[in-house]
Amino acid sequence: MNKDESTPKTPKASAKSAAKAAVKGQKGFTEGKSGNLKGRPPGSLNKTTLFVRSLLQGEAETLVRTVIDKAKAGDMAALKICMDRLLSPCRSQTLSLKLPPIETPKDISRAYDFLWTAVGAGELGVQDLNRLTALLDGKLKAIEATDLAEEISRIKAYLRSENEIDENAERN
Repeated sequence: MNKDESTPKTPKASAKSAAKAAVKGQKGFTEGKSGNLKGRPPGSLNKTTLFVRSLLQGEAETLVRTVIDKAKAGDMAALKICMDRLLSPCRSQTLSLKLPPIETPKDISRAYDFLWTAVGAGELGVQDLNRLTALLDGKLKAIEATDLAEEISRIKAYLRSENEIDENAERN
């Protein structure tokens, strides 16, 4: 085996690949521009998913019982494949609630009241309530952190002014 055979051969870069290398990381489409400017409405689901959900709505208990019976009989693989194909993982859906503006802890309390009213009216599920209350808890922490930072700034300013008064008194 000679030296030429042992070294890997690399093809020379074409003008096209060189141009691609020059704009490495740039996509083929302009960012923020879509062929479908309206796009799919937020929260809309695939037609097949909606169809399968409507079929399974009244049959969920029967299907689960069948899966359990088949699993006990030892034929779990075939039903698992079918169920995995039919029941895609549930994804969260977009909610269209108009929460009141939230700027103070008191506003958070009003927002909680609003959410509980929506749950009572059947407009909001418990899982959605949990997600939204977690967001409200995060907002409350942010408000509290901001208030604390402002209070610390006020205390520091006060202490600086007290130190300046003490220094002036010592000079006189």
